[in-house]
Amino acid sequence: MKQIRVGIVGTGAVANFMTAFMLFRPDLELVCVASRKLERAEQFARQYYIPHWTDDYSTMVSYDLDLVYIATLPDVHYEIGTYFMNHGIGVLCEKPLVFEKNQAEEMLLLASNKKVLFLENLVTAYLPAMKEIEKCLSLTGKVKKIELSIGNKHKPDQSRLFTDQQYGGVFCDLSCYVLYFLFHIMKEKPEHAKSQSVCYNENIDMETTLYLEYGDGAKAVCRMSIMDDTEGCAVITCENGVIRVENFGRGGKVYLCMNGKEELIYDPSYHFQGFEYVFDEMVTCCRESALESSYLNHRQIKEITDYMIDLLPMIKERL
Repeated sequence: MKQIRVGIVGTGAVANFMTAFMLFRPDLELVCVASRKLERAEQFARQYYIPHWTDDYSTMVSYDLDLVYIATLPDVHYEIGTYFMNHGIGVLCEKPLVFEKNQAEEMLLLASNKKVLFLENLVTAYLPAMKEIEKCLSLTGKVKKIELSIGNKHKPDQSRLFTDQQYGGVFCDLSCYVLYFLFHIMKEKPEHAKSQSVCYNENIDMETTLYLEYGDGAKAVCRMSIMDDTEGCAVITCENGVIRVENFGRGGKVYLCMNGKEELIYDPSYHFQGFEYVFDEMVTCCRESALESSYLNHRQIKEITDYMIDLLPMIKERL
């Protein structure tokens, strides 16, 4: 079967991480890579056996690509994504998508109008664990409380998360995982939100906790940190039981506790930290000429992005 021809824009840590996994996919052909500096593009291309490299992403449209993976900072996602979609090329865009609502709306509308695929690389959405959680929720009744914790330790002298005054900090980095999980469980936006942060400087949050309340009285407490590594545990307390998820951002083990007995419901067997499910969906959508994923459709992308943008001023006010 025909390989999916992929171009890559960006050569930073995330691009290296994802490209290393893509090398193992026989259904993907890595065709070209673009970076702002030509020497970085060449180094990246040689490292991952990519035949073409450039410092001008606009030249990539000549390579008959099926899809472009955008692994840059969010400030250029809109510019790059709309460029390729206008040329009829699908897009897999890194998270967070953008920090302006109108840009998110325009990108998704353009994908629909141009009839090209648009996906966001939010790995949690594509993992089998999410369907297992849904099955558990059908047994446990109304959700009363959700407790989440997610953390990836970064060193201040080695990570842009401590230096990028616009897109640094833990909320900009990890909130999309938290918000997707909450939207998937609750199917609605909270009515009330508060936050508390530990600051690195006036624009950077090293740790942020969200306190959310829903219209039916359900609550959520969500801790995010770049100060320490946490397992990423989620505990969903319901009327008739408790669902516990290990490493919820990567779709770890799912346990169901009812009538005082806890049972292992799902034990993942993935090999590439769950990203193989992103690639599976990417390939399937390309081959079926789909415009969006059923796991994370355009409406869901817009809801999560909009709410993240709504919360950001509150986070910044408390720094």
